[in-house]
Amino acid sequence: MDIRQGGVMYSRTKDINYFTGNAIQTAYNDRNTMIVPNSVNEIINADGTISYVENTTPISSANMQAGNPGTFWGNGGFDMGSYSLIDKSYIKLRSIALSWELPNKWLANTPFQAVRLSAFGNNLFLWTPSDNTFVDPEMSSFGNDLEGQYGEYTANPSSRRFGFNVMVKF
Repeated sequence: MDIRQGGVMYSRTKDINYFTGNAIQTAYNDRNTMIVPNSVNEIINADGTISYVENTTPISSANMQAGNPGTFWGNGGFDMGSYSLIDKSYIKLRSIALSWELPNKWLANTPFQAVRLSAFGNNLFLWTPSDNTFVDPEMSSFGNDLEGQYGEYTANPSSRRFGFNVMVKF
């Protein structure tokens, strides 16, 4: 069993799932219009100074045209980098192997000196914090160099393996 506690990484998989609406979190408010939390609108005062007031404009398809200076997206309201960070913590059950050797008395009238049966499994369990429902924190499409420690760019999912062995000694 392996345990890692702490650290953050960039996840392009999370970014894509949010963009396409496939992440559970994108169903917030039943996908109805909402006001972006902690957001503000810029106001230019009569004397030319700038001040900010709390945003009261809900996001809707009518005001989400990219490039329109009055929209959430056009003003860079969505910080792609930090929004796509996930916790690198995990608990993994990497490998289990069970073996059983047949008793010698069972093999007395056979040509076998020994028979061993084995079953194994790899990557059987992965737990990640609730903010990471996207990827195995150890999977990376960047390779295993230093760059791979900072995130993943649509990495393939980790896979489970199961197997069975029979060892016969004559």
